[in-house]
Amino acid sequence: MFDLVPGLGGYMPSTTPHMVENGDEPSVTISFTYYTDATRRRELLYRGNARLRALGIEPHPIDESPTRDRVKHAVLASASSARNVVRRALGRGVRENGQPYAPA
Repeated sequence: MFDLVPGLGGYMPSTTPHMVENGDEPSVTISFTYYTDATRRRELLYRGNARLRALGIEPHPIDESPTRDRVKHAVLASASSARNVVRRALGRGVRENGQPYAPA
């Protein structure tokens, strides 16, 4: 928990859940999102786990097993690529996650 005063800020990794509560004074929030291969990989794993939960399957937490995460990521990335091929063929939009970004 952080009690910030004017001029201070906080860093939240892009895949980290967080909640903000304001006091009685006006508040301005500015958000900058920076993606890397690692954050994109993590996002795909979180989305995959969310889908598994929606199907009634309780997935293992991310980072519990690097080997399991690598396998899960490979399966999810392949499924996502295949889905994008089909959506493009049908003339539908796809979520592009391979946009270039600044090198780390």
